[in-house]
Amino acid sequence: MSSTAARFLRGSDGVERAARAGLYGKGFLYTVLGVLAANVARGSGGGEASQSGAIDAVADQPFGAVLLGVLVLGLAAYALWRLAQVVIGPVGTSSVPDPILRLSFLLRGLFYGALAVLGAKTLLGGGSASGGDQEQELTARVLELPFGVALIVAVGLGIGVVGLYQFKIAVSRDFMDAVGHGSLEADERRWFERAGVAGHLARGVTYVLVGGFLVRAALAYGPDEGVGLGGALTELAKAPLGTAMLLVVAVGLVVYGAYCFVLGRVAHVEQVS
Repeated sequence: MSSTAARFLRGSDGVERAARAGLYGKGFLYTVLGVLAANVARGSGGGEASQSGAIDAVADQPFGAVLLGVLVLGLAAYALWRLAQVVIGPVGTSSVPDPILRLSFLLRGLFYGALAVLGAKTLLGGGSASGGDQEQELTARVLELPFGVALIVAVGLGIGVVGLYQFKIAVSRDFMDAVGHGSLEADERRWFERAGVAGHLARGVTYVLVGGFLVRAALAYGPDEGVGLGGALTELAKAPLGTAMLLVVAVGLVVYGAYCFVLGRVAHVEQVS
């Protein structure tokens, strides 16, 4: 049954359309996130530099309801595509074992699906999507559980490993496997590769920061230490040379957004990791 479903989904035009729409939605999200991170670096406010903060920032713009609706559809499409990949499985060769890849597809599908739900609630008048206080409250509750500290440390280390994997992708240029040689002109291909490297490096920094601050919160038994992406970037801005580093990360996130837009247009989506 599962093999039949995998064959059906692998050849489905609907899955490819969802993948491309999802990559556009992801590009939109990271572009806004990069702008918010730049605002934090410059001390000009503008909302929490997190995925949920990006949803609020879009909603606050002129024609925000339309823009947020587009973002929600894109995030939902991305989530559905990644969940379909759990059934389809990885295509081609990979150094990552099949079960781990399927687990990563599942986690990404659930994460972006949750973001789509948050965006839909905001669109329907459910209030702010930003969850900095909620993240701290959840971390505090987990820390109070038996083995809660160990659990938070494990989650933080796991997020940090994901960040290191982003560095590996940037250095190896593995993301280029999803783009055929005839899809882009030579100059376009060089710029796309540079954007992919910069974007994955920026993502790696954000994941390592979030993981590190989660571990610090667990060991200090203080969820107010700065958990979640918004808290981690705010803490980074306070560090020596933090403003400059955060501006570099912000530019990298915007570049990653542009990379996702191009990827959605030209990629062989079944090979996008």
